Amino acid sequence: MPNPVAKNEKLLSYELGYGFRSAIFSANVNLYRTDYKDRSSAPRQATQNGQTYYANITGINELHQGVEVDFKLRPVKEITLSGFLSIGDWTYTNSVGPVTVFDETNQPVPGQTAVYYNLKGLKVGDQAQTTGGLNLDVSVAEDLKIGGNWNYYANYYSDFSYTSASTTSPNGAPLNTWKMPAYHLFDLNAVFKFKFAGLNSELIGNMNNVFNTNYVSDALDAANSGKAVNSVVFYGIGRTITTTLKVKF
Repeated sequence: MPNPVAKNEKLLSYELGYGFRSAIFSANVNLYRTDYKDRSSAPRQATQNGQTYYANITGINELHQGVEVDFKLRPVKEITLSGFLSIGDWTYTNSVGPVTVFDETNQPVPGQTAVYYNLKGLKVGDQAQTTGGLNLDVSVAEDLKIGGNWNYYANYYSDFSYTSASTTSPNGAPLNTWKMPAYHLFDLNAVFKFKFAGLNSELIGNMNNVFNTNYVSDALDAANSGKAVNSVVFYGIGRTITTTLKVKF
């Protein structure tokens, strides 16, 4: 669906950072503030009657701001500990419209022409706004390295449903979306180096989601109610184990 009224996106970004380095420790701190203007979105969403609706939404304004920290500690040659923390606050800052919603035959949906979405104050979804992680690598022998990493995800909001969010006024009631439960995942890995027919080789093993954690990886708040009961959810992958043999010719 071409959109002749779409505008070029504008971006204004500020960053302030500081880095520290020593023989065994390094760290970085970064503050950021990014103001997006006139962003565009062309979502497609399934409806309860089995159809798929489309829309071209333009003029979306967003404010992303936060702080990011990362570090690496290597007290001895055989051990490396690293980690990061990102705390963000990403929100929509305006009401958008008028927008026309189309069905699968590219025809306007009755009651969904020249509608508005009051996104002001709504949290930007589809990505956790608070994340953190730790990673430990240990060389237990010259040819064997093992490691583990832990990752945390929070302040993760579902997408809003444009098929149930529209009003005929740009000053309609602001939208609300469901905040998904925070979760954390733990992974393990190992690498063994050896010779195979005189060639450098590696046997690599990975176990992801060691504790088989159940978590929601994505969601759509179909009623924009801020409640789980009205949301369509997608669960993340459970425990997986993979092995890889690498031979360097």
